[in-house]
Amino acid sequence: MLESEWATWEELISRAAAQDRLTEPGACGAWSFKDVIAHVSLHYQQFDAELIGGDVRHVQVPKDIAFDFQRRNEWFHEQDRDRTLEDVLAEALQVHREIVRRARGLSPEELRKAPVDWHTWPAWRWVVHLTHEHYPEHVPGIRAWMGLD
Repeated sequence: MLESEWATWEELISRAAAQDRLTEPGACGAWSFKDVIAHVSLHYQQFDAELIGGDVRHVQVPKDIAFDFQRRNEWFHEQDRDRTLEDVLAEALQVHREIVRRARGLSPEELRKAPVDWHTWPAWRWVVHLTHEHYPEHVPGIRAWMGLD
């Protein structure tokens, strides 16, 4: 499931790259597709990878933002909007590979255990939510923006 969702995501990235549109604003509001990739991969999937013991860059969200997702997304965007496209794509791939590596390495018991004390979701639920369920939040809008639907 992780690999098939990633393949669909990568294909969409490749199509936008072929049209030289990855840094063009408007893919998701004012955000470029690069910004959306950073949002999905460098923040939410990075958090996911970290939850299951992956070796990824740690990002400390300011405590005053906590779980205000609008402010959180704006703060994340500020952190990465000036990064190069190449850097964002490379880190997105690294984070994806780390999630797959760790998910495959976890025992069934580890997958059923909650990785944090502040939420009851088991590890497998976090992985599904921040990958398989997160892409569909953005793919239809990006496809429409690219004129694919």
